[in-house]
Amino acid sequence: MKDPMFLDFLNKDINILLETWKGGSEDFKIEGYNIISKVRKKTKKAKRHSGGIIVMIKKQFYKGITYLKDATSSQNRLWLKLDKYFFGLKQDLYLCAVYIPPFSSAHYDSDLENLENEISSFSIEGQIILIGDFNSRTAMKADYIENDSDEINNFDGIDLLPESYITDIDIRRVNQDSTLNTLGNKLLELCSSSRLRILNGRFLGDSLGYFTYMCNTGFSTVDYAIASESLLPEVKYFKTNDFTYLSDHVQINLYMNCSIISDTCMKKCLDEKRWHLIKSYKWTEHFDSNKLGVDGATEKLTKILQTIAENTCKVISKPTKKKKKKIKQLRYLEGEQNVELHCCHPCIKPVIENFKAILMFQNSEQQTRAIECLEKIRDAYKHNLNIQANLAEMYKQTKQSKREEDCKKNIERIIHSPNKDLEKARSLAEQGYILMIDLHSETTDSPEKKIMDFGDQVKEILESSSGRIQVAGCESILKDVSIIRKKLLGLHTNCHKETTQERKRAVKTLAEAIKSFENILQNDNTILTEVIVWKHYLGKAYHRLSGGSDEILSGLDKKIYMKKAVESFEQVAVHFQSTVPNEKESRILARTYAYIACIYIQKKHRIKSDEHLEKLKVKGITALQDPMRIAALADEICSKHPDRVTFNRLGILQAWENEWSKAEEYYNKSIVVYSDYNWFAYSLLCQLYLDKHVVNFRVAQQEARNSAELKKSKEYVKLSLEKRKTSTTLCRLAKVCKYTGEWKEAIEYLHTALCSHECDRHHELYAMLAYCLYQTKTFEGAVHVMIKAITIEPKNQKDPLNFRQFLEYLLEEFRVNFKSQRDKIGRERRSI
Repeated sequence: MKDPMFLDFLNKDINILLETWKGGSEDFKIEGYNIISKVRKKTKKAKRHSGGIIVMIKKQFYKGITYLKDATSSQNRLWLKLDKYFFGLKQDLYLCAVYIPPFSSAHYDSDLENLENEISSFSIEGQIILIGDFNSRTAMKADYIENDSDEINNFDGIDLLPESYITDIDIRRVNQDSTLNTLGNKLLELCSSSRLRILNGRFLGDSLGYFTYMCNTGFSTVDYAIASESLLPEVKYFKTNDFTYLSDHVQINLYMNCSIISDTCMKKCLDEKRWHLIKSYKWTEHFDSNKLGVDGATEKLTKILQTIAENTCKVISKPTKKKKKKIKQLRYLEGEQNVELHCCHPCIKPVIENFKAILMFQNSEQQTRAIECLEKIRDAYKHNLNIQANLAEMYKQTKQSKREEDCKKNIERIIHSPNKDLEKARSLAEQGYILMIDLHSETTDSPEKKIMDFGDQVKEILESSSGRIQVAGCESILKDVSIIRKKLLGLHTNCHKETTQERKRAVKTLAEAIKSFENILQNDNTILTEVIVWKHYLGKAYHRLSGGSDEILSGLDKKIYMKKAVESFEQVAVHFQSTVPNEKESRILARTYAYIACIYIQKKHRIKSDEHLEKLKVKGITALQDPMRIAALADEICSKHPDRVTFNRLGILQAWENEWSKAEEYYNKSIVVYSDYNWFAYSLLCQLYLDKHVVNFRVAQQEARNSAELKKSKEYVKLSLEKRKTSTTLCRLAKVCKYTGEWKEAIEYLHTALCSHECDRHHELYAMLAYCLYQTKTFEGAVHVMIKAITIEPKNQKDPLNFRQFLEYLLEEFRVNFKSQRDKIGRERRSI
C-alpha cells in the first residue's frame, strides 16, 4: 500500500483489484475512495486466503453506483449497477468484476455457465460490461457468428428467422496469443450467445492485442474487458499497460463516454413535482383548427421544455482544474552531458552547466538546489544571456519577483553593452547545441499516449463546458472514429517531422550564430578557436540531419546537408592542423577526422557526383581514395587523448570493413574511457556480434540458434538498454530474439520500439513484426501489421521487398493448408 507506483495506478474513477488474498478482518482504505470487497472463504488446510475482489470507487461517483450483493452466489464475481440517469447513459450499466479460476482448479465451479445465466437476467434491464481475469486464451477466434445473415430459409423458401433477428457484425480483433484453451472456447461461446464483444485488440491503446500475463513458461492473454455490442460506440479506448514488478498481470484500462449529472440536478430531476407541466400538457387533436399547425405546436412544446430545463436542470459550469504535467526525469540526457563536460571545450561548458540546472529544475523537489546551482554558474559567466534568461524564468515560476526583475535588468545591460554582438552570437550557438541533442525524442510521449491525451483534452472541455453547442461538438469529436484514425495514422510520420524540424532549427541557429561570429572576427581575431569549435558542432548537426528519415527528406536534401557537414569539418581540420591544439581541442580534431572518414565510406555513392567533395584532401590524403588513413589520424590523436565518441566512430568504420576484432577493440576502448551512459558502445557491440552470426550462418548454411555470437549479442544489448532505451537497441534485441526463435519476446520489443520518436526505420520494424506474428501462427495479426506497414510507411511503397517476402510466406502457408484440406476432403469422400 505504500508503493508509489501501485498508488499511482489507482487513480481511475473505478478501480478493480482481483486475487487480493485479503481476509475479512484486514483493513483496506484509500483516501477519496469508497471500498466494496468480496472475500473468498479460507479452507481449513490453507495457510492464507486466496482469491478476493476489491472495487474502489471515487466518492463523487459512489451515489450513482449500487452494489448488487445478491446478484451472484459466487465468491469470484462482484456485480455493480451504474445508474443511467447519474452517468448520462441510454440504459443502466451492469458491471461485473470477474475472476474465472483455471479449468483444473478446485475453485472452478461452472463459473462461465453461471455467469451466462446472470448476464441473461441483467441484459434484459440494461447493458453489460465484464472485466477481469478469465484464465481464457481465445487466440483470434471470432466471438460472434461469422458470415451471419438474416436470409436463412428452409427448402420451401420460408424464412426460418424472426423479423426481429439482428445479425452479428464482423468486427475483427487482433491477439498476439495464438493459443486457444477450453475456457477460451467457452468464453467465446458465451460472448456469441449473449451478444458481448471482447475489447482487447479492437481499440486504440491495444490495437495489436498485447499480452496481459507472463510466467516462466511464456506470455499469454487472459485478462479481458468485454462489453455489450450496443455499447461499443461509447468505448473511447482500451489500453493495456506495460508489465511491472507489481504483478505478473498487466493493468488494463477501459475509458468510456458518459455525462455525469451533479447531485443538485439529479435530485431535482427525480422530484416528480418538478415535472407536472409535462404531465398536464396534451397535444392538440385537430391541427387544422390551429393556424400554426405542427410548427406552432412544436414551438410551444420547445418553450415549455426550455422553461422546465431552466427551472430544474440548470447547468452549473465547473471551474477548470489545471492538471499538473508529469515531467519526465531526463536522467540519461543529464548523465551524457556530465560525461561531455569532462572533455568539452571551455566555450561549451556554460551551455552544459545551464542545461543541467534546467533538467534539475524539472524535479519539483530539487528546484531550490537547481536555482542555487544556476546562480553559481551565473557568477562564473556574468554576461551569458541564456543563463540570465533561464534564471529569470526559474524565479518567475517560484514567485521570486524581485530576483526576476534583477535578472531582466542584467539582460538589458548585456544587450546594450559593447560586447552585445558576441554575447548574442554565443546565445544563438548555445541554443543550437541544445536543439542538436534531439531533446524532442527524449521528452515527447509515444503515439498512443498522444491519442489518449487528445481524448483527455476533449473530455476536459466537455466536462467544464456550459454551452450546449460546445458540448455537442466535443461529443461528436469523441465519437468520430475517422478523425482519431487519421491522427493515429499520421503520428509516426509527424514524430519524424518534429525530430527533423528540430534538427533543422539546430542547423539554422548554429549557422546564424557562426555568421555573427564571422562578422565579429573582422575586428577581433581572439575568438577564432571558439568559432572553429562551434563549426565542428555545426558539421555534426548537418551530419545528423543528412541521416534523417526518407519519409521527410529527399535524396537531394540529404546530399546538400552531407556536403555542408563536410565543408564545416574541413574548416575545423584546416584550422587545428595549422596550430598546436591543446588536449580538448585535440579531441575535437580527432572527432572531426572520424566523422569525415565515416561520411566518405558510408556515403561514397553520393560523394562521387560532387566535384568538390571528390577532390577533398585532409593532411595531403585524398578522402575519397583512402578514408581509412584519415581514420588512422583520429586513432593517432586518441592514443594520447582517449575519446569515447571517436573510438565509437572508428569501431563503426572497422565493422563496415568486417574487421570484427578491431571494431570490438575500439568499442571496448570507448567503454574504458567512460562506461556510464555509454549506451552506444554496448549497442554497437550487440550489432557487431549479430553481424558475425549472420556471416557465420551464410558460411555454414545452417542456423545455430544458440551460437556464442547470439549469446554475446544479447548480453551487450541488455547492458545498453540498462543505460538508455532506444528504438535502435530494441530493434537489435528483437533481431536477436528472432534468430533464437523467441518470437513472443521479439514481438514485445518491436511494439516498444515502434512507439519511439527517434525511430526512423518503421518499415523494417513492421516487416519484422509481421514475420514474428506469422511464426506464432497469428496470421490475421501478421496481415494486419503488414497492411499497416505498406499504408503508413512510404519506404515500403517505394520498395516493397519485405512485403513481397511476407507474401511468399502467406502463399506457402495457404498452399500447405489447401493441400491438407484437399487431402482431407478426398479421404472423407473415399470413406463415404
